[in-house]
Amino acid sequence: MVAPPSRPFHWPGGIPPEIKANANDVTIQQANEEAKGWLLFVEEQWVSRANANVSDEDGDYEVRQRRALVESWAKASQEFRDSYHQRAPARNAMDYPSDAVRNAHLYYDTPSFVCLPPLGLSFPSNQSKWIKLYILSCRLDGEMDHCMQSHGARHGSLDPNPATISDPTKVQITDVLPRAFLEMANFAHITMTRQGTVLFMGFLWHWFLVTDDDLNTGHITVVDFKRNGQIDQCLRRRAFNMWPVYLDLFTGNRPLIHVIDDRIGGSQRMNSEYVTLTSSGMLAYMMANFDGSLDMNLPVIDILEGAKARGEFLDRFDGARDGWTEDIEIYAPGYLEMEAAGREAEYDHARLIDPEDAYDIRSALYRAQILSEL
Repeated sequence: MVAPPSRPFHWPGGIPPEIKANANDVTIQQANEEAKGWLLFVEEQWVSRANANVSDEDGDYEVRQRRALVESWAKASQEFRDSYHQRAPARNAMDYPSDAVRNAHLYYDTPSFVCLPPLGLSFPSNQSKWIKLYILSCRLDGEMDHCMQSHGARHGSLDPNPATISDPTKVQITDVLPRAFLEMANFAHITMTRQGTVLFMGFLWHWFLVTDDDLNTGHITVVDFKRNGQIDQCLRRRAFNMWPVYLDLFTGNRPLIHVIDDRIGGSQRMNSEYVTLTSSGMLAYMMANFDGSLDMNLPVIDILEGAKARGEFLDRFDGARDGWTEDIEIYAPGYLEMEAAGREAEYDHARLIDPEDAYDIRSALYRAQILSEL
């Protein structure tokens, strides 16, 4: 069996500056046309593991070769790239040789629920707010689970390559796809154009992201990306209002724009702010006409009580202090005790219970309580 690629999945020395995302978005038909010369180049240049006589213990062989080919194509002259484009047959933009996507399924070290600000004990304020935001995104409405189900269970930081992004406090939403796919030159999700630029072709939709502003205000931003890595659509909701958003996106298979138009996850007033895109594609947060905002420095149950008092919960959210305390102890055993001691930033996320197991745990506790009362 071939060994997996080395972690972390960072491009040694950082992604070369010559490798850039395409300036404009493209249709799939345009991507097919733009990529055909690149695909011919890969086809002719690729050396399989068997032909290179590479040991199965070298799990980075394909990654190194993919990175080298991406860099060569980006740095090549336009005349060189045109020579491939002119003789390349029409094909799908992701029609790579099978050996070139070997181990591609092992690439994914970017969480589904991503905190963009840096985490860890070097950033205690962020770490404190992040555990609270995670707890707020669990089902605290009389049910047990996570508001984003398995997507929420895979949570953590973006882990930017320090050679690509030298200041971790400057990570932007548009850094997500390059970190997830371009760092590994992952041919399962990227292709390249006749101009030597990168197009992102997979996992463009429904990213659950937390910006610095979100971390301070208890929000989660759902983002759909364009093929050039820029923001296409985005929706911002309080963490505890994400359940119907998730259902519409993943159970109802509705486009994000329809979820936005229908105000799924509550009104602007219930979420205190709404998000829009500026003409330059940057996020802009606009205050709604509502005097209230979550203070993520408060204890998590005080945050919930304040939101309830301001009417920020969705209909049928029937939680209260006693129930929240019980549920939080199931999701995050020992957290409330550490929070009371002012040590929530030190809470080990490995102690968190898989939300899918939370219902069984609570059921077992109830059964034990009933038996003890007999």
